[in-house]
Formats: sequence, C-alpha cells, structure tokens
Amino acid sequence: MIARFLIMFFSYFFLILAVTFLGMYLNDKNIIGVGVYFIMIILSVILPLLFFNKLVFKTSKRDLQLLQEGRSADAEIIEVRDTGIRLNDIYFKVKLRLRVTPENYPPFEVMATKLYTKFEIPSVGKRLTIKYIPGKLTKVLITGS
Repeated sequence: MIARFLIMFFSYFFLILAVTFLGMYLNDKNIIGVGVYFIMIILSVILPLLFFNKLVFKTSKRDLQLLQEGRSADAEIIEVRDTGIRLNDIYFKVKLRLRVTPENYPPFEVMATKLYTKFEIPSVGKRLTIKYIPGKLTKVLITGS
C-alpha cells in the first residue's frame, strides 16, 4: 500500500508540474489564454483526485477473496516485530506471528503484516479475529482485534 501511495503521489506531482509548465509555455506563446491555462491547472488537480484515492487505498484481490471466501478464526499474537516502515510517523507497519485456532481445522501459525497507529500496536498474547482460506494457510487477513 505504501509503495502504491508513493508511486501515485509522485505521478500526481509530476502531472501537475508538467501541466503548469505546458500552460505557461502555451500562454507565453499566445496559443491559449489565461482562462484556458487556469482551467488546465484546475482539471489537472481535480481529475486525478477522482482516481487517486481508489487506486491507492483499494482492497487487493487477495484481501477481497479472503473477505468473501475466507473462514473466520481466532488468533493469538505470539510475536510482534516492527518492520521499520512508517507512514507520516503516525502509522507503523508491524509484522505479527499468529497462532490460529480455527474450528474444525488443526491449529497453525502464520505471519501477517498490518498498519497500526503508535498507540494501537498490539502486544504478545492479544487475541485477534482473522480470515483464512483452508489450503492457503500462508495468507490471512486480520479483520478485528
């Protein structure tokens, strides 16, 4: 999610920069007027915003599959590790090792990552709710704490 955010952020930034300089050039050569120049800038800001949020924060196909087809289970955190990835020093990406104890299926351990705020980072022993797909036990989705 963070990589997708950075790619979209810089793409957006360079788009606005390119439209600004193109508009300045065309306006300087009297090809377009000031009104068209401002419309170009406004559209370069507004149109990407319509798609930016959806592309950056969309739910991945794997997560959608887990939400739709997955079975719920309880999991206990047995290890918490900081990945060193931060988003604005507010969100911390944490790697969790979980012991999952589903009904009608043998217990298993799995690694999962999730963004937490500094004050929400869970501790060892905390119980979470997850979704998993039997037969694909390497991927889980944390759905509740």
